[in-house]
Amino acid sequence: MTESFIDSEGALRFRFPSEVDTAVCDEIREGIFAQVQEHEGEVIFDLLGVQLVTSAFFRICITTMQSVGKERMKVKNLEPRVKKTFMIAQLHKVLDLE
Repeated sequence: MTESFIDSEGALRFRFPSEVDTAVCDEIREGIFAQVQEHEGEVIFDLLGVQLVTSAFFRICITTMQSVGKERMKVKNLEPRVKKTFMIAQLHKVLDLE
């Protein structure tokens, strides 16, 4: 479902399935939060290949950012359609989107 690993720069990186809907978020939420609490470095949500996100995923992003701080949380590799969804929700104002 969701893959997580420490990348070559020491960041905790998460990769997600192509559709991150409410059901997926219900399954992954606690695991993400547990791993984030144990990691002291940067946290990256890598959305390469993700075509759909829901508000449940936005909540995971925001909660993670609040937990680790904006300077340690990044959302990367957004497809244009998904990036537009983040922009419509005004999340580019609180999350570092790359």
